[in-house]
Amino acid sequence: MHRISRRRTIPVTIAAASAMLAAAWTAAPESHADTTPTVPPFHISNGPNFTLLPAPLSTSQCRAAYGIDCYGANQLQAAYNVGPLLRKGLDGTGKTIVMLIPYSSPTLQHDLDVYDRQFGLPDTKLEFRQFAPMPTYNPHDFMHVMSAAGITWQVELAHSIAPGAKIIIAQVGAKDDISVPQVGIPEGMRAEQIMVEEGVGDIFQQMFSTAEDTFPGGDTFSGLQKLRYALLSSDAHHVTNTAPAGDYGVTEFDASGHLYKRPSVLWPATDPLVTAVGGAEFYLNDAGQTLASPTGWNSDFGGAGSGGLSDLFKAPSYQAGVSSVVGNRRGIPDISGSGAVNGGSWIYTSFDASAWGGNPAAGWNIFDGTGGATAEFSAIIAIADQMAGRRLGLVNPALYQLGYRSEHGDTSTGIVPITEGDNSLGGVTGYKAGPGYDLDTGWGTIDAAKFVPALIDQIDRMEHRR
Repeated sequence: MHRISRRRTIPVTIAAASAMLAAAWTAAPESHADTTPTVPPFHISNGPNFTLLPAPLSTSQCRAAYGIDCYGANQLQAAYNVGPLLRKGLDGTGKTIVMLIPYSSPTLQHDLDVYDRQFGLPDTKLEFRQFAPMPTYNPHDFMHVMSAAGITWQVELAHSIAPGAKIIIAQVGAKDDISVPQVGIPEGMRAEQIMVEEGVGDIFQQMFSTAEDTFPGGDTFSGLQKLRYALLSSDAHHVTNTAPAGDYGVTEFDASGHLYKRPSVLWPATDPLVTAVGGAEFYLNDAGQTLASPTGWNSDFGGAGSGGLSDLFKAPSYQAGVSSVVGNRRGIPDISGSGAVNGGSWIYTSFDASAWGGNPAAGWNIFDGTGGATAEFSAIIAIADQMAGRRLGLVNPALYQLGYRSEHGDTSTGIVPITEGDNSLGGVTGYKAGPGYDLDTGWGTIDAAKFVPALIDQIDRMEHRR
């Protein structure tokens, strides 16, 4: 899995869509076994391209043909144990996930429909809201293609976990010059504020991220502080905000597009009002059954799940119990989901991706990154909102209480510990996964069938004590 080497000034969770297995079409080899389809080699290369496969493969086929794991929607449902909830009609119905994006994809609804048919998911009608004049999609504009890839990836994964949830695509434009690291963030915050005040949206998934250190204002981070108003408003309206912790381990990109040679973390993931979702590596068979305990996403093919300490935010009260790990700083991630390259997710696209060095053909590719893990977690929160009959708002205080209980042997919390892995990357030493909370995977990952009712119960207990 390559990562884009060009100047990195686009939002990280959109850029993470480029972190896919790049396919190169050559003469198809002969099949060596019944489980190995006759397909072109699908190998990791440096140049991003968008050459696609005509159909997704099973995990066993991926292993036989390419030496990696690949997962479809049904496997992800099984991996998070969402099935028991879905069978009870708990699929996010009546709840809304809002995804903020600078530009969308001209084929998004069609691509989701194809994805649904492939994996037996119910159709859904996406809603699009436009908050700025939007240019016509340009397949030769890198930013347009990146946005199209990012939104397709995350919409399809969110829908796979909570197929009944409504998804709104908030197209906010990006009036900033793309040489500015914070491209799209002011527009995204304005859009969120408007929708929150209108009462629209239960979960807002942040698809704009950039390293804290790139914001103007020096040690006061005044440029960043001015953008928090939408998160504050969301909190007051009991709206949940989620964001990816990042895909570059313990470091991130500076304003010139180079990885820092020291620890660095992303905002809004570091904001105490946001649930930061990290990356894990799942080990599943074709049916989605777990073959081995998940580990931290650890530097496979140039990426790793991000985590670390904020330079701006002090540890919120809900992290008081993990002060031995975070000290007096806000630590991320809070929780993790499937994000590794080895175990990436099949995604269908049909937009022209010429700017990516690919072709305009429709087909399937494998995406990875914490943006996908965040979409899956957002969907699980939509199911929790449905079960609770209300918005749960900021879930972090209850999440940490569940983590403390799990650490002390409570198996009813739905917290699945991750105790192996680390997020060192690019010569920068990272953090190791271990028992309890850590700065590699947070509390670990989740078993949704247990986690959803436990989360609601924990929030009810905490609200009762107020």
